[in-house]
Amino acid sequence: MQKIHTRHKTSQIEKEYRGILIPSILNFVEMAFEYMGNTYDLIDDFLLEEVRSFIFKSFALICGAHLAHLYLTNQDDDEQKIIYNELKAGI
Repeated sequence: MQKIHTRHKTSQIEKEYRGILIPSILNFVEMAFEYMGNTYDLIDDFLLEEVRSFIFKSFALICGAHLAHLYLTNQDDDEQKIIYNELKAGI
């Protein structure tokens, strides 16, 4: 993710981004990669597919955690209510 972020970022976006989502995801994935580096000598096709799946699941986990925190701390924001209602639709 760091390579993708570094390759595709623009200086303007980098200056404007003040969020915590991207650093949270990068830190979470980095922790898992450190574990894998200490645990596995070789990454085969099966493990590579597991890593891909893990990255998507990590993204979902971090986004969900941040949305939950936002919901619990800012319930009066009308814009956020629109987001929550859309996310709850179909559940």
